[in-house]
Amino acid sequence: MNKWRLNECITRDHDRESQVLDKIRSQIGDKPYILVHVQGSDHRARFDPSVIPEGMPAIEINELTDRVWDWLLAIENATAVIFTDSVYSNIVDQLQLLDDDSRYLVPRSHIGLTPVLGCHWNWIENLDLPKRAVTIKA
Repeated sequence: MNKWRLNECITRDHDRESQVLDKIRSQIGDKPYILVHVQGSDHRARFDPSVIPEGMPAIEINELTDRVWDWLLAIENATAVIFTDSVYSNIVDQLQLLDDDSRYLVPRSHIGLTPVLGCHWNWIENLDLPKRAVTIKA
């Protein structure tokens, strides 16, 4: 499936990627940081921010640039990412960026409606996702 061959299909622009990382570093210095993206195409996920270690900057992906690819170096340099189902979570997954302990997903929907991801992701509860419970009747 071509979805898993993304690394063969993109050409990275290291100058643009460095500009994004430099802008982040100008705000926080050399501190470790968590990169956050919770705005999907048709939803905004909400999670408990207490999962972020105290004092660790959380940088939200924003309109700093108009190209998603410009964030690759910032993603690679992040301590962790907290993403909802979006282009960014799919890029991280398909390029297999970061390690298993550094990828966190705030799902946009329940498991049956969530897209296929190939890497390990640690799931964080979406506070806006209605709880689903099943009652078994005897």
